[in-house]
Amino acid sequence: MMKFIIGTDIGGTFTDTVVMDRTGEISFFKDPSTPADNTKGVLASIELASQEMGLSHNEFLAKVDTFFHGTTVGMNAVLTRQGSKVGFITTRGFKDTLPMMRASRTPSFDILKMDMPSLRDETNLIPTYLIEEVSERIDSQGLEITPLDMNDLGRAVKNLVDQGVEAIGVCFLWSIRNPDHENRIKEYISEKYPELFVSISSEVMPVIREYERSVVTLVNSYIAKIIQRYLAKLENSLRENGLKSSLLVMQSTGGALSVDEALRRPSQLFLSGPAGGLIGSLFLCDALGHKNILTMDMGGTSCDIGVIVDGRPTVVTRSKLAEYDAALPKLDINTIGAGGGSIAWIDHGILLRVGPHSAGAEPGPACYNRGGREPTVTDANVVLGYIDPDYFLDGRMTIRRDLAEEAITGLGKKLGLNMIETAIGIIEVTNSNMVNAIRTMTVERGHDPRDFVMMCFGGAGPLHAGALKEDLGIPIAIIPYTATAHSAYGFVCSDICHNLVISRYFRNPENPVPFNEIFSQLEQKGRESLIREGVVESDMVFKRYVDLRYCGQVFEITIDVPLKTIEEKDLADLMAAFEVAYENKYGKGTGWKEAGIEVINFRLDAIGKMPKPTLKKFPIVVGDAKVAQKGMRSCYFSKARGFIPTSVYGGDALLSGMIVKGPAVIMMHSTSSVVEPGQEAYIDEYRNVIIR
Repeated sequence: MMKFIIGTDIGGTFTDTVVMDRTGEISFFKDPSTPADNTKGVLASIELASQEMGLSHNEFLAKVDTFFHGTTVGMNAVLTRQGSKVGFITTRGFKDTLPMMRASRTPSFDILKMDMPSLRDETNLIPTYLIEEVSERIDSQGLEITPLDMNDLGRAVKNLVDQGVEAIGVCFLWSIRNPDHENRIKEYISEKYPELFVSISSEVMPVIREYERSVVTLVNSYIAKIIQRYLAKLENSLRENGLKSSLLVMQSTGGALSVDEALRRPSQLFLSGPAGGLIGSLFLCDALGHKNILTMDMGGTSCDIGVIVDGRPTVVTRSKLAEYDAALPKLDINTIGAGGGSIAWIDHGILLRVGPHSAGAEPGPACYNRGGREPTVTDANVVLGYIDPDYFLDGRMTIRRDLAEEAITGLGKKLGLNMIETAIGIIEVTNSNMVNAIRTMTVERGHDPRDFVMMCFGGAGPLHAGALKEDLGIPIAIIPYTATAHSAYGFVCSDICHNLVISRYFRNPENPVPFNEIFSQLEQKGRESLIREGVVESDMVFKRYVDLRYCGQVFEITIDVPLKTIEEKDLADLMAAFEVAYENKYGKGTGWKEAGIEVINFRLDAIGKMPKPTLKKFPIVVGDAKVAQKGMRSCYFSKARGFIPTSVYGGDALLSGMIVKGPAVIMMHSTSSVVEPGQEAYIDEYRNVIIR
């Protein structure tokens, strides 16, 4: 019986689904997201897939071997402040840790006038009256200084319950060295108030720096109930419609977890969608032979920029959750408000701006005819000829060019520009925003964009790929065959992964014994987690890392650790590797060995290898691309400084080996690739479009 692997990704505008069989045959589907109930968008895209297969919902899902899912439900809850009413318990004397935040502020030049959302109860994740202090103290060595006062604890928990909290987060000052007090609180609350969700920092993220650890613990509790309800509803709906296999959920680091494991630490799902795009790009580019890759995922709401260096995605151990600094590891992805639905507007300086606000799926861009009236990037692409109104979303959705023109004309009148000039400005501002974001991820980190290939995907990414390639001087831009559902494609290429971390401090270490003991403990925890996921021993892989810094510094660099018994020589090699990595990141001669080197954190990735799809190759043909040409239309190109006749091709009719000369528009599944004048597009053996 044919088995399928499914990946679904809910975006702000569209829900994408990829279906792949074991031979590598790929089908993908896109349907508008349903913000009021995201499960409906998932089921609607599954319905499209089952119809194409000629099967009922139940028949199709019964043939699914593995179901991967990515969601932004948790992230959206934080951004829109729609999470649970949550209480927080901390060590007496540290109640202001969360409200004070960190010293860095944005904007940095208007600090006296800036609004402080973290101190305003109505906009904060947690108002200060829901933060309780409890008498207890563990020192930095893990020794108890002040016993946990159970009467004080009972008072604090009752106060929070009386305020109607649905969840509680707990973060004590040195619980990373001794979690006994946090464990006792969790037991107390779970026994006395079993309806409450409880997060303790020693389980959620046991790393040094109480503020960042507190944020992750708080967010974990803040989104837990929403994630629980969402995943329960989704899983129940899928089961009722015939799914018998496992449901796996993507996390921010690019690995997958079972639903049960995800519910233990829901904060790990914060950026699951964008992570899939990086994983899919890595899987595809490994077959293509590329090691340095820029990824540009431009959807309807945002644009996600990622970097893969020497075949490895960059992982950061600290990140932003809304305006909060958090000790949450994630793939290093820079997200900006530049999507197809990004709204063009005029700022106080009478300058044209685009984003970050988006028309989203509802009401959507003006041309969708769903009630949106503000001009967006999609409307500009329609006006400039890049989008065919009759072929949008594979012809399943009608685009109203007249409404796009009306919206852009209205904005143009305020700017003193005509409709075409305004549309050009919208696209140029959008492209400039993306170029700046890419340079932030490359040039500002010591990488030359010209040493990379660029993979552009998402519903809007291929429209802008050719122009971005020219602006950045990148040799080739790759539009994957799965472009409009590439993040969902990345899900089906993923493995199960548990990211474990523990903080332990060593200065200029010479004794390898503690290192071996710590990693042995982490590996045992990782093995137990994978066993709960049903992973057999032969499919388990472990990767070790340590976070190092020069003494006195506040930022670390993560260095690989060999998977073997560590000896003194290995410690010396780690220190040397850190110094090389430091100078690669900050410049030659910036190292300061005389200061000494500190080990701060020990990390382990416990990976459960999953079956991978086989990429299907297509035979290379010697043929003229004109057989796929559907006609001509007039499109605007800045090189030509005007509209010029442009060849339009049907992507499905282009065979591997064919070459399309620019200017051209290649109509693909639910998107279009724009080939600039002077460029050419080569269709490779996997049906990817290679713009060069």
